[in-house]
Amino acid sequence: MIPMHHLTRQGGLTPEGWVTVERLGRELFSTLPLRVYRPGGAALRDIESAARSCARGDGLDLLVVDYLQLIEVEQTRTSNREQAVAAVSRGLKNLSVQLECHVIALSQLNDDGMVRGSRAIKNDASVMIKVERPDMDEPESPPRRRSRPRDRKEPLRTPRDPLRRRTTALFAVRRHGTDLTHPPQQPPGAV
Repeated sequence: MIPMHHLTRQGGLTPEGWVTVERLGRELFSTLPLRVYRPGGAALRDIESAARSCARGDGLDLLVVDYLQLIEVEQTRTSNREQAVAAVSRGLKNLSVQLECHVIALSQLNDDGMVRGSRAIKNDASVMIKVERPDMDEPESPPRRRSRPRDRKEPLRTPRDPLRRRTTALFAVRRHGTDLTHPPQQPPGAV
């Protein structure tokens, strides 16, 4: 076990800590039924075929796609890139339903922090998680004034706080569909 403060403190892990991380990583990945599929220029139909094959074999609980905008689809003359990305998003959503597995599709954001390529990604997603990293080049600002008095036991959190500057923030948006924080319920009589 490696305490979290060893990972976030300046200086990071000790050499012994890295040995522990390497050992635990080897143990974890040797027991996981993990398959990596890396075709050159992946098309949606290739991913669907590989996922179905895996589901028929050992079963498939999770499909991770890195990243959505790189998947190729057959385009007609009248379709544009937004429609192509929407087709990929819809195809992955349908695949998730058909194979009864979770799909995590990484997506690129545009400069405004919105999903790049198509709004359909946001509409098709059951849950969206946005990972943000504070801009390390941003000048440090002085502590902000509070609108309410601070409890003496409450720590003062400002952009100057070094841990806060390195913290990754996750924002989950609950959408219609299954709640990924709870395992799917088995239908009555299922084995």
